[in-house]
Amino acid sequence: MIPRVDMEVNELLKERIEIEKVKPSRTYKMDIERERIWGHCDGIEALKQAIYKELNTEKGEYVIYGDYGLKKKDLFGKEKRWAYMILTDRIRDALIDDDRINDVHSFLYIDEMSKKDNLCLSFVVDSIYGEFEMSEVIRLA
Repeated sequence: MIPRVDMEVNELLKERIEIEKVKPSRTYKMDIERERIWGHCDGIEALKQAIYKELNTEKGEYVIYGDYGLKKKDLFGKEKRWAYMILTDRIRDALIDDDRINDVHSFLYIDEMSKKDNLCLSFVVDSIYGEFEMSEVIRLA
């Protein structure tokens, strides 16, 4: 026998169900210098790690990641000033999808740290944990 649910009760159930897409914060901690996973991290440290992973994954390169990552390969060999302008938009677009991030702003080109084939830039992330600065080195060759 199949249980029968009154249509009115069914409609009430539908109204009260809210689905939220919240990315988890607690995750395994990456020790990048030693190239290993060690312990766990949460909050702002987990967010910084998620930003690092997103910016260091080539968008469209790995089928399993779908729309995740930052497209950089098409900037190889391009002039730094042009690549900087393109990257600021791409970084903002890539990171703003994370519900923990409110805004990405104050991009700055760091000339003294940029080597011949690298572009170094910094930016400020306004998150639910507060504002913090990040920097990234992008290889252009």
